[in-house]
Amino acid sequence: MSGPFENWMSGPGFGPNWMHGPVGTAYWKVVGAMIDQQTSRMKAGMRARFPLEAAELGMSDALEELGKDRKLPRGGTYPGAEDQSDANYGLRLHGAWDAWAKGGTPLGLLRELSDLGFPTGATGTMIANHIGMAYTLDGSSNLVISKPFSACVNRTDLTEQVPSVKLHGFTLDARDWFYSHFAILFLQDIPTLDNSTGNPAKSILNAVVKRWRCGGAIYNGASVVPSGSKVWGWPTTMKWGDTGLKWGANGARFIDPE
Repeated sequence: MSGPFENWMSGPGFGPNWMHGPVGTAYWKVVGAMIDQQTSRMKAGMRARFPLEAAELGMSDALEELGKDRKLPRGGTYPGAEDQSDANYGLRLHGAWDAWAKGGTPLGLLRELSDLGFPTGATGTMIANHIGMAYTLDGSSNLVISKPFSACVNRTDLTEQVPSVKLHGFTLDARDWFYSHFAILFLQDIPTLDNSTGNPAKSILNAVVKRWRCGGAIYNGASVVPSGSKVWGWPTTMKWGDTGLKWGANGARFIDPE
């Protein structure tokens, strides 16, 4: 279908009559078509700057560049899959400012892990900090805060003594005042995630934590604790050493923070 410049420049209203005729009209028709093409490309380039527009145009490469700029890599069905649809990715990039408003919080970190394919919900991913607070997402991606952990055997109080009524929490440091320590627990298996050097899912996990954690927080690594094998103190009715409660059993494993 002819464009506006092609129609105008090949018609009688463009220039004097001597510019037309069989040869002139054909010439201006080609020139007009070239201008229409360049105009269309410029319009598409402008639209590609906006995530929703780029997604509508099917410009996956434009979305990738926007994702790099906004520090939001394409997500997927599992860590490293990067199979998030253009429509969903465009919507996520469109909401980048709202997402980054939660940066440095458990909510922001959990939502980003969810977007990148890590398991979600109370039986998926949990952030556990040193003083025993646990953070998970509900089915609507809202933050749920609980304190489910049992008493620790070696946690000292501010006088560096183990109190007679033992402190509850998650032992990431023997000293009580280092509340900024935190760990991540995956309560279902992630087949692509292991502790080997160069493991893609491990690299993604550590990069996300580094980017989204609170600036002063100390990340102590992650534990994959599949069904049938629970981490120390979780749930509070189980003890380390019970059936299946050891690393390597039922896929339980530690993921280094770096």
